[in-house]
Amino acid sequence: MRGTISADNKFDVYTFNGEAGQVVDVRMERTQGSLDTSLFLISPSLFEVAANDDAVIGTTTDSLIDGFTLPESGRYVVLATHFATIYGGTTGTYQLSYSVE
Repeated sequence: MRGTISADNKFDVYTFNGEAGQVVDVRMERTQGSLDTSLFLISPSLFEVAANDDAVIGTTTDSLIDGFTLPESGRYVVLATHFATIYGGTTGTYQLSYSVE
């Protein structure tokens, strides 16, 4: 999936169905611009259960939620955004991918 984070679009929302015990990987990679990506995973009971700003600190500003075990069954929300939204943040395009096993 591709998306754009801009002054007019601070975040994108994606959903998927998961079962308790499944393992999920979510990756958000900048493809253009100054975007410093940030990811949040929200559970079916509306709690933030995982988040990531930099997959490897000091090496990349791309985000990765890696090998997270889902705590409950239902519809999960992935919030794709940028770091430092309070200060205006960064903008650009990105590629989002995920797998559930």
